[in-house]
Amino acid sequence: MSHHDTDDGTDSHAALESSKVINFEKPLDLSVLKDRVALVTGGVAGIGLGVVNALVQAGAWVAICDLNEQAGKKVEAELVDQGHKYVALVPL
Repeated sequence: MSHHDTDDGTDSHAALESSKVINFEKPLDLSVLKDRVALVTGGVAGIGLGVVNALVQAGAWVAICDLNEQAGKKVEAELVDQGHKYVALVPL
């Protein structure tokens, strides 16, 4: 087995070449996330919070999971105050 072969014997490069490539030069269409359910771990700060904000802006129902329950309650309250009604904190 060469370093390019996968466990099932297929060529990993061929699989990558045939996969759909995302064009980051144009905005992603997040409308497909409307009314979908998402669970974001580490959602009260940093990248996780950015993901939460993008999801709620797209209309997704978001469960925010984080070890910091106090910060999570603050983020949840802020999002609800902004009119995002499908947001919930799931403390870990």
